[in-house]
Amino acid sequence: SFEGIEFATSVVDVDPAEVDHMSGVYNEVMSLAFSRELEQAHARKVQEISDSMGVRPRAQGGPKVSSRAGSEDWVSLMYLIAAQHGTALKADEFSEQIIESIEKGEAPFLVVEQTNEAALKRYLEANEIATDGTQAFEFSFKDLVVDRVDNLRKGTFKVEDDVFEYFLTEEEMGTSLLEFFNEVRESINTDEELRKFPAMAVDHVIAKLKRKGYLGSEITGRQYKINVLNDEGTLIAVEPRKNRDKNENILRYNMGDAKFTMGNVAATTGFSAHARPGVSEAVRHMFILQPLQDIAKFIQALGRVNRFGQTVLPRYTLATANIPFETKILAMMAKKMETLNASATADSKGSVSFDTKDIANIIGDMAAFEWSEDNPQVRGKMYLPEFQAPSLSRIASAGDTIKQVLNRIILLPYEEQLEVIEDISGRYEEIIDIFKKRGVNPLASPVKDLQFRTIAEMKVLEDTGPTVFEQGVTVEKIEVNVLRTPPIPEDIVARMEVLYGTEDKNGNPADYKVGETSLP
Repeated sequence: SFEGIEFATSVVDVDPAEVDHMSGVYNEVMSLAFSRELEQAHARKVQEISDSMGVRPRAQGGPKVSSRAGSEDWVSLMYLIAAQHGTALKADEFSEQIIESIEKGEAPFLVVEQTNEAALKRYLEANEIATDGTQAFEFSFKDLVVDRVDNLRKGTFKVEDDVFEYFLTEEEMGTSLLEFFNEVRESINTDEELRKFPAMAVDHVIAKLKRKGYLGSEITGRQYKINVLNDEGTLIAVEPRKNRDKNENILRYNMGDAKFTMGNVAATTGFSAHARPGVSEAVRHMFILQPLQDIAKFIQALGRVNRFGQTVLPRYTLATANIPFETKILAMMAKKMETLNASATADSKGSVSFDTKDIANIIGDMAAFEWSEDNPQVRGKMYLPEFQAPSLSRIASAGDTIKQVLNRIILLPYEEQLEVIEDISGRYEEIIDIFKKRGVNPLASPVKDLQFRTIAEMKVLEDTGPTVFEQGVTVEKIEVNVLRTPPIPEDIVARMEVLYGTEDKNGNPADYKVGETSLP
């Protein structure tokens, strides 16, 4: 149980100029990713591969064939980059909070989604960098963005279960597209603002703790140990991790030999890290630098320090920033946590929740749809399509529309991001008020508590033997909760007008009054 446990949200102030700068970077890459030339280059490559293999997409009776261009992944990759940028912006201040926690005698447990080792490995290979800890090199946030830009040239071609990867060559891109690609890549490579931020943000945090004399452990599957060599976290050297044994790293944390530990998805199952007799009983303080996108695993991670038999309750702190985009991250997390916590009650609330607002639901979709209809120019700037009007009949896909809007909001400057968030939030509250006045809660859990109870019973057939097949028959009178909200008077009158007309038998306007009017 998470009852009585403190869940805090720590907000870091960020310079709006940083957000505006990144908006320009995202738009630059977006114009390349959505360019007609890039789309055609991928289409030609897919056609070439399908011809060489003698297969055709959507051919009747043929094998199942599909393809995906790297440019199609850009929107989701852009989200990951933005999330990583937010982490880099929060790293310095959050480090101070973790140091303060250690100084208070607590045992911090850092949680992250991305360690960016995959991008690091590609960088090491492309630049032939030594991995024995002897070669210092710059690896900053701009290198992460360049890595994602290079991904635009990649694609996959799938025949049944066989997947073939390809990479567009310069010849396959053509002169014009190649020039465009190189311009975007060079612009990012020479961006001094992007060079200020670390690509390995969590290692930047860990380095700050080490400089204070606090050594920790790591519960990940990472291959490399990252040695941070400057205050900004952008100059690093890498060497193989010597201690990758999960159990040993957990033991060092539990016994207090490691003042803190850091984990990603690898730290979600298979161990206990709570305060208990026989190990350190220091307060476990979980600092969530990046919430895991898989909410089930996220809840599992939270449970590592909150377990039966603990002698002291843990604490949780979620790091966030005053960036409008972080509204999207928190909204997604709030929705998923509510879904996971939903019980047989009608409020869909659980005991695990941070101070975040859930707008990723059917009401959020309605608000986003209204906003998009009233702001087609801004919607166009965000590369968003026209949305289909939300409906309570499509409640299963609720949250998709608002998610798309929030996912693309990083393409706007800071002030415009705030305007969109405030506009949609205002519409959200207005729609909620309308539903409340009608006595309807579209956000309620679909599972209802009937509160079934027997109020009378009568035996109509007596037992004829001891077996279940010979038992008698009993009729019960039961009472249960009403599953539907009773209609309000206005709805009843409107329904009567539809069924019986708006005029009485004498041709005069009908004056229907609930509880008084006789039906025609």
